[in-house]
Amino acid sequence: MSFRGSQPYQIDDRSRVPIPPRYRPAFLEGAVLVPGTENCIEVYTVDSWDEQAAVLDQVPMESEETRQAYRAFFANSTDAPCDTQGRIV
Repeated sequence: MSFRGSQPYQIDDRSRVPIPPRYRPAFLEGAVLVPGTENCIEVYTVDSWDEQAAVLDQVPMESEETRQAYRAFFANSTDAPCDTQGRIV
């Protein structure tokens, strides 16, 4: 899933950020967070995370660079459940 547009949301005082209402149905199972570039966080639905993991599982692990990227992607990911108001911590 790709998000479109810009949202003016901010992290609240309890370290939560709301998912825009039009995207909340996709996150009923929760989200998977991964550190991105430029101090951003990549947010995946559980289904899109599984799809990305399946693609990465097909990449040959011969090079050290590939293995490091694979480890970094999976080791730095975390599950993030959504609360009843559509926010993730």
